[in-house]
Amino acid sequence: MESAQRELTSRVRPILNVLIGAVVLVLVITCVNMANLTLARASSRVPEIAVRRALGATRSQVVRQLLAESTLLALAGAAAALGVLAVMKDSLVAAMPPDLPRLTELRFDGGIVALGIGLSIATGLVFGIVPALRVSGIDPGENLKEAGRGLGEALPEPYYTKIQPSFRRRATVSPPLDSVDDH
Repeated sequence: MESAQRELTSRVRPILNVLIGAVVLVLVITCVNMANLTLARASSRVPEIAVRRALGATRSQVVRQLLAESTLLALAGAAAALGVLAVMKDSLVAAMPPDLPRLTELRFDGGIVALGIGLSIATGLVFGIVPALRVSGIDPGENLKEAGRGLGEALPEPYYTKIQPSFRRRATVSPPLDSVDDH
């Protein structure tokens, strides 16, 4: 059995090995890009995470949330890739050399789809853990102090003095409705 398989694939084995290598390289590049995007997104969410931590969220709860988000992103990418592959399958088969063995047997297999989904989940978890751990380890008190320092510089001082009287006018007290006589 093995010799028959070797005989069928001996001519195209180098091409298939290069193809598998290219697919693995594209997967690694995609994973690194996803990790960088997740880290950049998590870094921009530091104030939000600091507030969550200050309100009582534990580090593990924050890590779980960020891992769930990165895994969901990876699954969305897998679904999009499977959709594109389903649409382009016939075009890809037509572009292959006609003497490629077993080309007519190419189809979607439940095992391959499950493998793709499993790899996507693993990618989301593995490449989402570093940004999640980095961002969840922030000191909420220090981060909120830094965020608060910038609030006083947001508007010039004369703006504050102009806006205060308008707040005072709106803060008048009216009598309760039940004490008004209907004469």
